[in-house]
Amino acid sequence: MVTIPENATLRLTLARSYASLGFGFLADHMEEASMRDDVARMDHYKARASAAFIRARTIGFEIMSVWEPDDGGVQGARRSLERWRNYLRNFERREQGGQLFWTAYSWVNFINLNKDDPDAVADLPFVIALAERAKDLDHEYNDYAPHALLAGVMAATPASLGGRPDLAQREFEWLIQQTRGTNLMYRVIYAKNVLVPLQNRRGFQEQLQAVLDAGDVSEDNRLQNLLAKRRARRYLSQIDDLFLPEEPSAAAGTSEAAGATETPAPN
Repeated sequence: MVTIPENATLRLTLARSYASLGFGFLADHMEEASMRDDVARMDHYKARASAAFIRARTIGFEIMSVWEPDDGGVQGARRSLERWRNYLRNFERREQGGQLFWTAYSWVNFINLNKDDPDAVADLPFVIALAERAKDLDHEYNDYAPHALLAGVMAATPASLGGRPDLAQREFEWLIQQTRGTNLMYRVIYAKNVLVPLQNRRGFQEQLQAVLDAGDVSEDNRLQNLLAKRRARRYLSQIDDLFLPEEPSAAAGTSEAAGATETPAPN
């Protein structure tokens, strides 16, 4: 039962809590179980994370429908992509950007966990439109999080569907500079979601080692940064599974050139 249906602050806090639980802990436990080939535990945490993301998305949809109830609110708008985009134009206040962001964030993470479900993947254009609207309303929200969300989608989407890992790479490098390296999770997501598909082993190692070498760089991001270090250790331990073996001659030939052209990652 919802006793204060129009309280956007409470809904934002609740949606953010469910989404953060899903990504920061449940999906993390799922990845750890997968690395250990513990299928039962992996399926358990996948189901729990999926449920957390769906709950966060539902909360977001509910407040969106309270704000804009005409023509059936969110459910009516989702009948077509054109109708959805028109519906999103109704949101014009900057303070609505945060709720739209967490709704899109939880939706994207649900899709990422359920790529074997055609119905889930079919929603990708809708969630991209939602994330773009959140960015339009407040692109600085939560350490420029709308930029990170869209960059992650660009990296994860196949090229045949419009994916652009090269643009995602530039976006994450901008994000790390813009936040002065205080959000270590950006480095982790950049390494795993962008540099692995690009097969940039050296960049992958540099980004994750920078995470592990970083101290307490942000009081506000302390918990998130501790979770980033946990992921960084695990991903580094999997490096030989994530990257193709390097040709000895190619590795030797490119090391000097890389040292001459690459610039150090920002702190």
